[in-house]
Amino acid sequence: MQKEDLVPADTPPVLRRFAEWFCDTFEIRGICDLGYIVNITAMNLNIGDGQGRFGSGMGQDHEDPPLAARDHLVASYGTTIADNAPEVDELLDRVAQAKSTILSVLRALWTPPSRLTCCCCGASTTGRQWYNRDNGFGICRDCIDCIDMTRHTVTECVSLYGVRGITYDLPSDQP
Repeated sequence: MQKEDLVPADTPPVLRRFAEWFCDTFEIRGICDLGYIVNITAMNLNIGDGQGRFGSGMGQDHEDPPLAARDHLVASYGTTIADNAPEVDELLDRVAQAKSTILSVLRALWTPPSRLTCCCCGASTTGRQWYNRDNGFGICRDCIDCIDMTRHTVTECVSLYGVRGITYDLPSDQP
């Protein structure tokens, strides 16, 4: 059985992409983790019941759904997120940075896609607003594919542009 087999087939693509990003970013490798992250995130964002069924209004109502989802995930995976930090100050900084990044990605996921102007070439593109971009600007698929990733760490790329499939380079089935 593959990890992917444990994720419901009708999982919204952006939710699956968030769970994959979360697992890749924080080196979460358990066979059930991908499905757990999808369901916990959906339940807290009120777009799923936490048991593999998805739809608006099926989860829990929260005043700030992305914050609730972030807090739930950090409570579940905080130790994994903090692993490999040799000093207490570095550990606290890494956890704080991770919490901030997770919340930013969840807030973007919570926002519907819209037309944006590419910050590099000026072309029109579909994406989700990223906190570190001026309003109305994102990055198009052509420009992100041309960026020299050897000059940026993965963390820097996420800071600059967000997460592929969530804030830019959206699957074709999203508006």
